[in-house]
Amino acid sequence: MKKCLFLWIFLPVLSQGQVQAGMHYADEVARKAPKQASPTQLADYFRSRSKDEYELARMFFTWMTVHVRYDANGYNTGRFADCTPSAVWKNRVAVCSGFAALYQSLCQAGGLECMVVSGYAKGFDYRNDKRLKEVNHDWNVVRTNGRWILVDVTWGEGFATSAGKGISAVKKFDPFWFDTPPEAFVFSHLPEEASSHLQLIEPPLEMKHYERLPFFFPHELMDPALNRERLDAVRR
Repeated sequence: MKKCLFLWIFLPVLSQGQVQAGMHYADEVARKAPKQASPTQLADYFRSRSKDEYELARMFFTWMTVHVRYDANGYNTGRFADCTPSAVWKNRVAVCSGFAALYQSLCQAGGLECMVVSGYAKGFDYRNDKRLKEVNHDWNVVRTNGRWILVDVTWGEGFATSAGKGISAVKKFDPFWFDTPPEAFVFSHLPEEASSHLQLIEPPLEMKHYERLPFFFPHELMDPALNRERLDAVRR
């Protein structure tokens, strides 16, 4: 099973005041949702309180960041918790494959098209110029209001700190990873080659270009024009 990279300790996490415009209501509904017996019941609860598909997808994202925690013990020992959607719903602990699988299950229960994407992430132990030889992370693409958006619930739930020879997981809501602009997302997430269209950028970035991209923190990726310039530079 993939260890599923987490973000590094010195990541400047966005504050609650920087949550995307208009998402305060959706986040509050998600955080205050009463306990539900199944993903279907939770989806029904959110559907009755969301104005559109985008808000519904956000509610699922925020709910998961509150109720599911990262399996740091599994990451450190290699003995991962069951990451099937039903197990993550029950146990509320997972690495990235479980986060992505449950998010997909919730979205589908709510009538949304959603896919799990596997690929190469620049997370916890990444350093510039490191070669990425193995798939190490899962995330999602979900279709809302007629367009596909990128979502990484694992990184939205928190980040990692170094703890001895392993990691310690810190729960810290980061809305940057819901509907992240594709030109920013691709700096740290590259789908497997067969799924390159799920980068949601044209032309898709190749691995040789991705490995040449310097690592940037989210607060350094807020300028769309600058991001496009950076991508064009590594494609040359």
